[in-house]
Amino acid sequence: MDILNDHILSLTVLAPILGAALIALLPIRSRALARWLASVFSGVSFLLASVIFTLIDKSGEFDFQELMSWIPGLGISYHVGADGASAALLLTSSVVLAATLFASFREEIAEYKFFYSMILLSAAGAMGFFISMNLYLMILFYALAIFPVFMLIGMGSRKKGARAAVKFVLFMSSSVSLLFVGTAAVSAIGGSSEILDIYSHRFSAHEQLFFFMIFAAGFGIAVPLILLHSWLSDSVEEGPIAAGILICAIVVKMGAYGFFRLVLPAFPAATLHYNTPILVIAASGVVGGFFIAIAQKEIKRLIAFSTVAYMGVALIGLFAANRMSVTGSILHMVNHGFAVSAIFALLSVFCARGSDTDLHCLCRMSCRMPVLSVLLVFSFVAYAGVPFLNMFPGEFLIFLGAFQNSTCFAIIGMLGLAVAAALMIWTAARSVCVKVSNEELGTISPVRAGEMVALIVMSSAIVLSGLFPDFIISRVAGSAGAFVKLANRVEMIIPASELGYTTESGASDALRRE
Repeated sequence: MDILNDHILSLTVLAPILGAALIALLPIRSRALARWLASVFSGVSFLLASVIFTLIDKSGEFDFQELMSWIPGLGISYHVGADGASAALLLTSSVVLAATLFASFREEIAEYKFFYSMILLSAAGAMGFFISMNLYLMILFYALAIFPVFMLIGMGSRKKGARAAVKFVLFMSSSVSLLFVGTAAVSAIGGSSEILDIYSHRFSAHEQLFFFMIFAAGFGIAVPLILLHSWLSDSVEEGPIAAGILICAIVVKMGAYGFFRLVLPAFPAATLHYNTPILVIAASGVVGGFFIAIAQKEIKRLIAFSTVAYMGVALIGLFAANRMSVTGSILHMVNHGFAVSAIFALLSVFCARGSDTDLHCLCRMSCRMPVLSVLLVFSFVAYAGVPFLNMFPGEFLIFLGAFQNSTCFAIIGMLGLAVAAALMIWTAARSVCVKVSNEELGTISPVRAGEMVALIVMSSAIVLSGLFPDFIISRVAGSAGAFVKLANRVEMIIPASELGYTTESGASDALRRE
């Protein structure tokens, strides 16, 4: 029990890594055994993440910390810990892992052992990223989460899969390189790569500007910001469904979490300086992402572009920088992961029976699969942000908070969400039953009991997290409060006078944002 109590975070990350290793080393070719091992280790990770989230300190302090010296000469340590926000995203990653495995079990993949191993490794990397308290460790886990996704995209059956994989790795290699350069520079100037030490170091205004640009560009590629998003749609469309889930439900969250954990709280003077430009980019992403999504006839591309928009909503909440909006942003990221996983899981069941992810093809099959069609419509309606379902509470808190000090961008974001609601309801309407003859469709295998149970559980989670959001809010609000205090530190914003602000105006603006 001491090992479990003292190392529960490490065990949560280690479980899928061990599962990946065992599956890769299986001496026999048994797809059923590989599925069983992947499910078991995914389940262990989910149970541990659930315990962490349930027991997490609600004050915003880091809990379950583990610290070991790793490379003392470079000041690199293995330091992990969780607050409410990181625990929520850790739990989300474990749920997404389970959904990804579910969606992949019927994929026609020859190298299934390698395929399942890459899924487990990517999720493990994301989990490690969310709990890292050393910047070098965070970047290493970030790379671990991204590289397997590149491999998964290349394993897709579509013609342009290799091209999409190359595009993905070029963008993400740029992201990792920027983050590594920024980490090395911050560690050299600040004297430590520990995130808590970076918070306490008083960087000059120009140092903050430089570091903000480096890290914002690195994490902005992953979010992705509207100007850096071209990799996302191709990667999601051309890769297998498993890759689409990992990208839309985990990879983009790592980008937004980077802003939450490092960029804004560590460099508040630069945050004040760049607040309006970033909000303009985020709001443009909301409106542009949803309008581009309207034109899509392929479900995976529609989800990809809407993800750009929804992550813009999350950034508006973070840069509004008050407790309500930041709490909403974290909740929004968690619930977006749940909703996207449910939609992709449903698509995988349709595709396993001969459908494609094109809207017209789904529409033709829906008349023979009415229960699945109802669940798909329900998932799209939830994704639209309808009240009493999971996407609504986070969006409500974001814009309620953003109206306090970023009114213009809050209004733009709300208009974008109105477009989103219309888009998703229209998509749901286009995906319902049309009359098609049995001869035209051929034989369709019935939905298995296990598939139906899994889909109903996902749909139930969407309902419960919409009806009872306080279970998550109560645990992330403390982290949001700590973030706001760090991002609005008056004593750290004062150097912004060197950038053209007066000390009084910079300080008073910070106080208003609190």
